[in-house]
Amino acid sequence: MPGFHGNAIWHEGSRLEVENCRFTRLSGGIFTTCIGGGFVRNCEFLNVNYNGFGQGIAAYTPARDLMIEDCTFTNCSEAFRADWGGCQDITVQNCVMTGGRAGIGFYSGASGTVRNCIITGQNQWGIVLNRFGLVIIEDSFVSVASTGIYATALGIWDPGHGTIVVHNNMFESNGRVVLVGSPLVNLDCRNNYFLQRDGQGWLAIGTTNYTGPLLNLDFTGNYWGTTDVDYISQWILDNHDNPEIHFTIDFVPMADSPVPVEQKTWSEVKGLFRE
Repeated sequence: MPGFHGNAIWHEGSRLEVENCRFTRLSGGIFTTCIGGGFVRNCEFLNVNYNGFGQGIAAYTPARDLMIEDCTFTNCSEAFRADWGGCQDITVQNCVMTGGRAGIGFYSGASGTVRNCIITGQNQWGIVLNRFGLVIIEDSFVSVASTGIYATALGIWDPGHGTIVVHNNMFESNGRVVLVGSPLVNLDCRNNYFLQRDGQGWLAIGTTNYTGPLLNLDFTGNYWGTTDVDYISQWILDNHDNPEIHFTIDFVPMADSPVPVEQKTWSEVKGLFRE
């Protein structure tokens, strides 16, 4: 595998094709605006970090039809991000991301899919969505590592008119399992496992960013580590707890099957999820 040391790859061409490469000790890995689509396959990104803000792969508008698959990201400040509304049809699948600050981010209208990924050991964010377009997250395992309350497995910020589909995933944290910055989002969230690690953490937490009419956010049909409704309610912060939070989180009816969280390999984790 060839190695790239010192400088990032800045790609502004029509099509991007990168395969079987190793990127190590960089301030940034691959930056692309590939309007002609492309792929990054079977690549390794190791210690890609610039003062805590380097990305393994960053896709910016007008990038579209880009496939990131079978890649590993280790101790990268941010493994992958897609930015701006022209960034569409971006797929990240069969990737493993360990360590670093954040796993995957979709920002400012970017759209795409996260599928069959393992994201573990980040000290701030697992997956973060901020003013996104359409994002699909499915069949993935996300576990953040920090002992602080601000470590978040799934963060949804300022979604506006975005749409999020979240199916058959496992999210766990001893900080915040789910953070919802605003309920103004088209949400389809089913058959997921939202779990406290080590008996600590918020199962879901609301914020006061949204000040409109009281809304209900639908988190029914998911499993929360227990079927004790009163216990789950203690770990959900919404309008029932703080009147300045203008939404409630509905979680009943819920799934009723516990899932072991000690499995580490993707084949083992995938076997835990429902068909």
